[in-house]
Amino acid sequence: MKKFILLIFISLLFISTASSQDNSKIKIIENYDDFTHLSVILARKEFENKVVYVDVWGVGCRPCREESEYLPALKQRYKNKDLVFLYLAIPFGFFRISKWKKEMQEYNLEGYHIYMNKKLEKNLKTDVPGIKQIGIPKYVLIDKDGSIAYPDAPRPSSGNKLYMLIDILLGESF
Repeated sequence: MKKFILLIFISLLFISTASSQDNSKIKIIENYDDFTHLSVILARKEFENKVVYVDVWGVGCRPCREESEYLPALKQRYKNKDLVFLYLAIPFGFFRISKWKKEMQEYNLEGYHIYMNKKLEKNLKTDVPGIKQIGIPKYVLIDKDGSIAYPDAPRPSSGNKLYMLIDILLGESF
């Protein structure tokens, strides 16, 4: 019986360690409480001269999770291109930062992450001119100059519709 309990303990320890390993391509932008405007975020060096696909999502959001299934194909298509992914998590409900970090790993959301504070969430509505709604999931495409090119960008599941817009911003023919 002791061996059985020890085996279970070791198994749980192994599973816990394996699931908690960080994906080095998932990058949390530190001091995310300091950001109050999208323009301040986009001025960071990580986004200079890059097309930025902004994904506004929520922890526990089923449609957000469903859209994440289409991200590997999107990222593979634009591998080694000047496209980066910025994930802005909306702080709502009873979800905490630990759940946010767990889900970004679980759904393999490779890219840059910010857990939005209330000011950034509020200002996002005015920072993105032409935005039709702020419901989640929400996607915005930013051009290489840091300007908002498509405030209501297509979802990852839209495939060619999204690819065409990204190709245009990258200056590639489609």
